[in-house]
Amino acid sequence: MAAIQERYVLYRTPEEHSEDCGRFPFEQIPKRVFLDTNVINVLVKYCEAIFDHAPIPREIDATLAEDIEALVHVFYVGARADWDIVGSQKTLDELSCTKDNSLRGNFSITQLEL
Repeated sequence: MAAIQERYVLYRTPEEHSEDCGRFPFEQIPKRVFLDTNVINVLVKYCEAIFDHAPIPREIDATLAEDIEALVHVFYVGARADWDIVGSQKTLDELSCTKDNSLRGNFSITQLEL
């Protein structure tokens, strides 16, 4: 995770991060997080980068790279938080309709975890 700690996606400086922490205390963060289809797609396709801190592939779009890095931070905090990570039934139904067989299998595993 060293490469991720060298820069901030959501904040330009550590001071900006600290300021937000003061404005939005951890205790006030909602305890239930609903993931939409797009977020779950990114989680499944780039799970190694998000959960195992593998390098983000260089060939992907810059916006997607920032989204992946933001998810790294969300799940890093979420690992210590008492959050319920959930997807709606509609989202889970959408995932089961994907045309990519390998992703559909991974989505099935993800559905069991959600």
